Amino acid sequence: MSCHSLQDALSSELILHAADSQTVKQLLINGAEINYQSGEGWCLLFELISLNLYQEIASLQHTNLNIEIIDAKERNALFWSIYHEHQNVLETLIGMGCDLTKSVTHGLPALHYAVYKNNTEIITLLLERGVDIESKDSHDNTALAYAHFYKRKEVITLLTQKGARTPNLDY
Repeated sequence: MSCHSLQDALSSELILHAADSQTVKQLLINGAEINYQSGEGWCLLFELISLNLYQEIASLQHTNLNIEIIDAKERNALFWSIYHEHQNVLETLIGMGCDLTKSVTHGLPALHYAVYKNNTEIITLLLERGVDIESKDSHDNTALAYAHFYKRKEVITLLTQKGARTPNLDY
């Protein structure tokens, strides 16, 4: 077995054993690549996010963990934390310096995705952490426009109370 394929084998084990922090540490000591991605782009970080293991994510803060890594469909850690509705993970990623201005996938801002998911707690967290309430997606839509489009009444109220202006409703 070549050195490269041994490292890949160790690295793929990271994903399989993500819930076992001792095994993850040992795999990293033995040469596993912390940012290894499967063919679909799945990685240790995304697995930890899906399992809501925010403390384990935080424990990797002083490693080479790439918190801006994307999968084969251009989805990042913010996407997966919002997708799984894991607010503690999101708070951990923000604390680690995750860029809230980057799109979570294909030009879609985190705030807009949280509106789509109808998650007022995550929307509030993003706004409290400085996300621009008037930011636009790649189609020039604001989060408030998304809220209207998806008929998210509670989100519409929240966004307008937080200062969102009337959206462009030309659909």
